[in-house]
Amino acid sequence: MLIQKIVNFSKNKKIIFLIGAVLLIALVFLLNLLGQWAISKWGDSLLSEDKKTQMAGGEVKLSGNGSQKSDAFVLKKGLTVFDFEYKGKNGFSAVLADKDGIKAELLISEKNDAVEDFKIKTISKEGDYQLSILGEGDWQITIKELNAKKDVTKNRKIKGENRGLSDFFNLSSGQINFKLKNKGSSHYVFRLLSENGETDEILAKGVGSFEGEKNIDLSQEGFYVLDIISDGEWEIAY
Repeated sequence: MLIQKIVNFSKNKKIIFLIGAVLLIALVFLLNLLGQWAISKWGDSLLSEDKKTQMAGGEVKLSGNGSQKSDAFVLKKGLTVFDFEYKGKNGFSAVLADKDGIKAELLISEKNDAVEDFKIKTISKEGDYQLSILGEGDWQITIKELNAKKDVTKNRKIKGENRGLSDFFNLSSGQINFKLKNKGSSHYVFRLLSENGETDEILAKGVGSFEGEKNIDLSQEGFYVLDIISDGEWEIAY
């Protein structure tokens, strides 16, 4: 009898041990599933938050492949340049949105498989932003906040070729006369912007070569910059 009881106890102990082991394995498996679910639900936002802190500043470089949302970054009020490089197929586009996704703007939309271009944008409110990228290839985006205290020219005649962005220059309030020249065969635009974004005026636009003048009335003295679209040589004097 005693031996039988010992044998039965030993068997029950083994069964209890096996049940406990199975329950432990099941618990570990369940915790692993919960961990993966938590990462899929919140991991991206936590990662973006960490990277956002690292990328805050005067210049941000983003890169990736294919269609995706970029990491979040901080932009201050004022003029910001978005420099795009893309190599892929079926075109490329990028949309800038605030952290809530309420205010969104298409920055670039190209059908070409190779893109090298920039867009200057006035940021009206400091805060967190994100880019939504659509493409089927490698892309790189450099975001730079323009600083009138660093990039200033005293030249009253500015020359360049093809797509360009001038340094800042100081203009007094009142009537300003701009003399404009463009030597090209395609679309051109001469655009004047103030440092604070309050002035955004087209000085001239059209197709082909052009030479002319434009008078504008500035309400306040300050630093300004010229954004030029052209496929040839251009010159601006004031």
